[in-house]
Amino acid sequence: MNGNDQKTGGRAFATRVVHLGRDTGPLNPTATRPDGQGRPVAPGMQLATSFSFGTADALDDAFEHPDEAYCYARISGPTTDQFANAVADLEGLDGGVPFGSGMAAVHAALLGAGLGAGDTVVSSQDVYGATHTLLGTVLAGQGVRTHLVDFQDVEATQSLIARVRPKAIFAETVSNPLVRVADLTAIGEAAQSVGSVFIVDNTFPTPYLCRPAEFGAHMVVHSATKYIGGHGDMTAGVVAARADLLPALRLVARLTGATLSPFDAWLGLRGLRTLELRLVRQFANAMAVATALAAHPKVARVHYPGLPDHPHHALASSMFGDRGFGAMLAFEIRNGGVPDARLVLDALRLVLPAPTLGDVYSLAMHPASASHRGLTPEDRAKIGIGDGLIRLSIGIEGASDLIDDLRQALDQLPSRH
Repeated sequence: MNGNDQKTGGRAFATRVVHLGRDTGPLNPTATRPDGQGRPVAPGMQLATSFSFGTADALDDAFEHPDEAYCYARISGPTTDQFANAVADLEGLDGGVPFGSGMAAVHAALLGAGLGAGDTVVSSQDVYGATHTLLGTVLAGQGVRTHLVDFQDVEATQSLIARVRPKAIFAETVSNPLVRVADLTAIGEAAQSVGSVFIVDNTFPTPYLCRPAEFGAHMVVHSATKYIGGHGDMTAGVVAARADLLPALRLVARLTGATLSPFDAWLGLRGLRTLELRLVRQFANAMAVATALAAHPKVARVHYPGLPDHPHHALASSMFGDRGFGAMLAFEIRNGGVPDARLVLDALRLVLPAPTLGDVYSLAMHPASASHRGLTPEDRAKIGIGDGLIRLSIGIEGASDLIDDLRQALDQLPSRH
C-alpha cells in the first residue's frame, strides 16, 4: 500500500491532510452561506482572547460546559481546536487538545493519565532527554516513581510492567536520537493486561508512517513544532486521545495555561497540507544519506532503521509498511569525541546545526551537548549516546548536495579517524 492509498476515516491520508481543519469543504460540512457569498478555501484565524454572550446565563453555561462553547482563549479557541482535532483525526483518535509546545503536551499527557503521589510510570530508558529529565525531576518531586527499561528487550519490558503494574506507560515510536523502533504491539498488550494508560510520542514517524492507536495507545503525543509544522516557524504540541481521557487533558490544559497561540495553530494547519509531500521526499533523502554515511571510512556506525543491517529493520518494515523509514538518523564518528563532533558541525556548509528537527531544511545536532545534556555522561553511555554521535534531520534539499556536504565535513577530521 503506498502513501496515497493509505486510508484513514474512509479517505486517503493525502486527501485528509489537505482538507482537515478547514472551515468549509468536503470533510467539514457547514451551514450554507447566503446566495452570492463565497466560502473561504483556506481556514480562517480567530485571535480573540475572549468571547461575549448576550446574557449572563449564557456566559454561565459556557463556563459550566467549556466543551460546548468558547469563552476564553486559555480554555479553548476555534483555531487551536481545529488544529488539534485535525491531528487527532489523522491519528484515528476521538479528539485532540492543543498545547504551546511538545514538552507541554508530554507533561499534560502524563498528568492526564492521572499520575500522582505514589503512582508509577514505566518509560523507555532512551526516551528524549527533556522527557527523561521531566520524569526524574518534576514528576519525581511530586511523588511519582519512574522505572526505566530498555524497550528493545521485550521480555524484560513485559516482565517489569507485569510486576510493577504502572498507572502509565510512556513510549516513543522511534527514539531520539538513536532511532530505535519500539515494538508497540508488545507494549500495548502488556499495558492492556495491567490496565495501564499507554502514551506514545509519535513525533518522529507522524501518523503518515504509523498510528499508535492501532497498537493500543490511549494517547498519542506530538511535538507539532517538528514535522507537522515542518517549516521551522511555529511551536506547538498536541495530545490526541480517546474520548474518556479528553476531559482530564482539557482540565490540565486549562489550569496549567500551556496555551497554544491561534497563529501557531494556523501555521500548523498550513503545515498539514504538505505533510505527505514533504515526508516522501525526506524519507528518500534519508535513505540515500544513511547509505552514503555507512560507506564512509570515518563513520563507525549509522543508526537508521531503513538500513538492512539495523537491528529493528524487520520490525520497522512490519509497522511502517512500504511508506518508508523516517527522515531521522544518527551516526557515530570513528574514534570520535566532543571536539570531533564539533569540528564536523562547524565544517558543514549546507546542513544547518540547530537544536530541532523535522524542518524542510536539513539539520544537525550533537545530542551530548543539546537534547541529552541534562543526563550525566554515565547515563548517556548507558543508553548508547556517545560523545562522537551526531543526529541528522534530513530535509527536502537535493540528496546529492546533502551527501557532498557531509562528506566534505567528515573529510576535515584528522587521519587518525
